[in-house]
Amino acid sequence: MWVKALGSILIVLGCGVWGLLEAKKIRRRMKQIKELRLALNFLEKDITLMYVPLAEALDNTGDFCNGGIGYFFKRCAQFLQEKSGITAGEAWRLGLTELKKHSALREVELHLLEGVADQIGVSEVKEQQKCLDLVNEQLKMIEAQNYENMENQQKLWIYGGFVLGTVTVLLLI
Repeated sequence: MWVKALGSILIVLGCGVWGLLEAKKIRRRMKQIKELRLALNFLEKDITLMYVPLAEALDNTGDFCNGGIGYFFKRCAQFLQEKSGITAGEAWRLGLTELKKHSALREVELHLLEGVADQIGVSEVKEQQKCLDLVNEQLKMIEAQNYENMENQQKLWIYGGFVLGTVTVLLLI
């Protein structure tokens, strides 16, 4: 009897925690999109107004940001500073592969960032500015779209996790 009760509680709690973790990912993703927009603005200002060399601008942007986004810019700067013969675009792409591991960003946002790799460090300052502005605007639209649905998605995951656990227990009984 006690084993069944304990097993039932563990199932409900396990599914509930799973729902809570998924809801946290949604919040984390929205926070990272906002941080990414701020970071791209910071990088753009460093490149266009301060005329800072790209490796240093990426490093400064990494210092400006927190968490996975800051780590992404720091790694891009490290790849460039190693002087192993890779281009800025290749360093950006290598940083993106690491960003995938350390962030809650989805493929849509990562694909937008992939487009920056073709422009960064090889085109004129104005072209880089246009590219960063465009990506920033697209991220702003993604953020606005997802912000409307964020609360509903979070509630769905939270309640859905606990409901799934409860249904599973009822089916097992």
